[in-house]
Amino acid sequence: MAERGGEQGSPVPAAARPVPPRWLPLLNVSMSWGCQAVSILGGFVVTPALIHGLGDALYGSWLLVNSFITQLRALDLGMSAGTLKFSAGALARGDREGLRRIHSSSAAVFVLASVLALVATVVFVFVLPRLFPDALSGQQTVILVLGVAGMLDLLFHPQPASLRSRSFYFVPDLAEIATYTVFKLGLVLYLARTGLSLWLLCLLVLGESVVRNLVVSSAGFWLCDWTRRPSPKAVDRKMLGTLAKYGGGMFLINVGEIVRFQLGPAVIAYFLAPELIAVYSIGGRLVHMAYQALGVIGAVFVPRFSGMHEQGDQQGYEQLLRRANRVTDLAAAYILVNIGYLGLPFLAMWIRKPWVGDAFTVSLIVLPGYFVALRDSPCSSGRAGCGG
Repeated sequence: MAERGGEQGSPVPAAARPVPPRWLPLLNVSMSWGCQAVSILGGFVVTPALIHGLGDALYGSWLLVNSFITQLRALDLGMSAGTLKFSAGALARGDREGLRRIHSSSAAVFVLASVLALVATVVFVFVLPRLFPDALSGQQTVILVLGVAGMLDLLFHPQPASLRSRSFYFVPDLAEIATYTVFKLGLVLYLARTGLSLWLLCLLVLGESVVRNLVVSSAGFWLCDWTRRPSPKAVDRKMLGTLAKYGGGMFLINVGEIVRFQLGPAVIAYFLAPELIAVYSIGGRLVHMAYQALGVIGAVFVPRFSGMHEQGDQQGYEQLLRRANRVTDLAAAYILVNIGYLGLPFLAMWIRKPWVGDAFTVSLIVLPGYFVALRDSPCSSGRAGCGG
């Protein structure tokens, strides 16, 4: 089979290229599921503690602030997915110089994105308390600290993307498991007993972001040597254009995801009451946690799809896509049907609030949409791998 070289850089013979071990995809899926399991199980424990520790109103305020801060992710502009896809392609070609150009170009984009995130945070600090006085009056510092944490995540995005391009999904997932367990599980549960506030919660989010990004970046410098010395001189205008073209579609998808999950709290807080944000959030979260757990099946195969596309392995591409679709369909049908039957008694046991019936109504409304989205997730990963 003919090898496909990159636009820049010389192809390296297939025998000279590092071949990922066969057990690596299984490790990645297992670690991704482990990360999701820790997040989901932790959420089962932490969410009731937050609701009872803060009260319905303050918990709604917390969700409202996060619904705006989370929108800073849109400044990614799809560049993380582009960095992953094109780095995986360069690795498949053995194009070392191309890897350096991709990383330097991506790093420059995310420096700009982090600056824009900081500017947006300052705007939020002044605007949100005036727009939602009942929910966010006096919470300017909370908004600022959470915005800084979001800015740091944007600044360090190229490192986990580079690790994932080598199919090392398990490295950022392991770091997330560790930091989540310490900051967002252990310390939150401790503070829920001793005295919980929005200020303490936002400090925990900032601490988790700092530690996680330092760990992942250190691993990236070690395992992805082309990331050690990004240089403005290595920024490639053509690569910037390629990343932007690829990221455009991913950006629209990300914006759609953000609007779908984050617009609700703002509408509820403006027209109704902050307390009702908790009802909406709990109902949607039950189904969303299942979506997150099952979505990793397709997501971890993006580097393999990209490598097969670069090498012209259409048969392998189609076989991998069929297997991923089959597993996702069976798992999604089993889990989501069980949520439809057992969701209400589970919510009553989990939250122990009089409004769980209304929350379950939200779950039933969003359930069909999540099933359709899950069925498409392996195909989305396949399209991401080939740049489609």
